[in-house]
Order: sequence, then structure tokens, then C-alpha cells
Amino acid sequence: MTGPTIVVASQLEWQALTPLHGMKHLVTGVGMPAVYRSFLKSDVTGPLVSIGIAGAYRDTSLRIGDVVLVGSEVVGDLGVELPESPCFCPLRDFPFGASHVKVDLHAPIIGCVPIVNGCTVSTVTGTRATGILRRDMFGASIETMEGYAVADIANARGVRCIQVRAISNLAAERDMQPANIRVAFEALSTFWMNHGMDILEAVDEAKA
Repeated sequence: MTGPTIVVASQLEWQALTPLHGMKHLVTGVGMPAVYRSFLKSDVTGPLVSIGIAGAYRDTSLRIGDVVLVGSEVVGDLGVELPESPCFCPLRDFPFGASHVKVDLHAPIIGCVPIVNGCTVSTVTGTRATGILRRDMFGASIETMEGYAVADIANARGVRCIQVRAISNLAAERDMQPANIRVAFEALSTFWMNHGMDILEAVDEAKA
């Protein structure tokens, strides 16, 4: 049995999350292909804690700097573009995509931290209409570029995965100001200082 590994997308994120330094970690690179490639090249086998920033969809009551735990993940832009409304059909709705369904994560109750559904994309939302479509079609509150891949790998290996995200932007508005990203990183650091042990205990595969 091996202990949990912290999974982050970039060195920038890891450098910002100083309370986690000293723990076993994997920097995957941005996007789902980078995540799968990194795990193929690594010897990581135990439970995973995915930590990073995310965009929030409109009308979800989430604000810059809010921290959330993710209860499930889907891929939001893998499918077929349609010429008429709703203009997109996810792969899961086709006979040959029946195995492509949402992946559940372990999301413990920690204080007042909300548990939300995530939508992972390779092309980030750039319009209000697309954001609303993804929010409503998948019941998602947040958007990332790696969440599904990490959860999928953990699910395939039969180990627990907890995903912690802080909101750094509102999806479709693309306001990626350095100040907003800094607020999100600070929120993650504070969350870990207060609840890091809770997360590590919850993800321990011996208790799964």
C-alpha cells in the first residue's frame, strides 16, 4: 500500500501551495492528454488528491476564491457538434459511447465547503451560451482541464480520489487576472492548513 499523491497541473500551482510541500506529488501538465501521459510515465499507484484552480459557471453562487470539493466529473466537450439546438450531443448519448459516463469521486463533508459536480474540457468555455449549455447539460458548477482524467485513473485503479478546487475565474468571462489566480491559490493554501489532515485521512485507501 502506498500513501496518497498530490496531483497538480503545473509547477506554478505546486510552488504556490507551500503547505503541501514535502508531500509526494505529481505535476502532470495542463489538459487531459498530459494527465494520462504523466501517469503512464510515473510509478504512482496509491490514492490521489487533485488540487488546483477552476472556473465557475454562471448562477452557481460561486465566487472568486471559493473552495469546493468535487463529487463527480464528466468530459464536457467530447461528442458531436449539431447544426441545431442544443448544438452539441455528448459521446455518452451515442451507442458507441455508452461506457463514457461520469466518474464519481470521494467528497467528504468538511465544514461548510460545498460539494459540486465538475465538467472537464479541452477547450475552455468562451461564450455565455456554451457555459450555460455545459452547466445545464451536465449539472456542473465548475470547469477544469484535468479533473476527469485524474478521477478516471483513480477509478480504473480502484483507489480513492479527492478533488479540491478554488475558483479563479467565471467561465465564459475569461477574466484570468493574476490577482484572481493569487486569491485562489491563497484560498487553497488556507484550506489545506485548516483541513489537510481531514483530506489525507479521508482519501486513505485503507479506509475505502
